[in-house]
Amino acid sequence: MRIFRKILIIIAVIMLVVAAVGLLFFPAHIHVERSTVINQKPSMVFNYVSDLHQWNNWSPWYKRDPNAKYIFAGPESGKGSSLSWESNVKDVGNGKMTITDAEPDSLIRQDLNFMENGVAKSSFRLSPEGEGTKITWAFDSDAGANPMMRIMGAFMDKFVGPDFESGLSSLKEKMESMHEVHSDSLSVQ
Repeated sequence: MRIFRKILIIIAVIMLVVAAVGLLFFPAHIHVERSTVINQKPSMVFNYVSDLHQWNNWSPWYKRDPNAKYIFAGPESGKGSSLSWESNVKDVGNGKMTITDAEPDSLIRQDLNFMENGVAKSSFRLSPEGEGTKITWAFDSDAGANPMMRIMGAFMDKFVGPDFESGLSSLKEKMESMHEVHSDSLSVQ
């Protein structure tokens, strides 16, 4: 019985130390951000990214599970449009993204709901750069007072950053293979 009691005390002390370390040394705010320059006009990039029907053409997660189930809702593009997904692949999971703000040629904001894995915000900021468009993809989440989420959040850049880089690379490749037919429509060369 004494061994059992000592084991419980050791486990409790370890849990308290982890909680203290998480709360004292790790921030509650989680932020990941990556950028690239796409050789297209801001209006072209904005129109493409704000159309969630185009998401799977460049999404790094679609490549992991092209058999996931996708459901589109709301307007065709822009504010209010949403994309839900269901996947049995752990790295893809289940979730929903909804565009909450769409400022033409400059900003797209999304609410992300990863179901059992929590909620977050995402944004795409666009600005002219030379003959092209600089696009910055950002992810923000709040770990609150959860020490384990705070500790995991410290590694989020290493977990998600490469996916953002891959997605932006695919988006750049896709966008640079297109030319503008009309001011608001896209075509592949």
